[in-house]
Amino acid sequence: KTAYEISLGLVGSEMCIRDSINAVMKISKRVVVMAEGKIISDGKPDSVRSDQKVIEAYLGTSDD
Repeated sequence: KTAYEISLGLVGSEMCIRDSINAVMKISKRVVVMAEGKIISDGKPDSVRSDQKVIEAYLGTSDD
């Protein structure tokens, strides 16, 4: 799904760009993370924060 398609199904939610990710993780019950327009993780903040796909997409890998 694209960001637009996801936003159509969200009610009472906010879309956030990475600058305020720490605040989002503290106040959210559910977090959806996207990279290159596609969902790479969806779930509770602690689960999403430790998801290897999220880590690689936003922090890179040792191979980079």
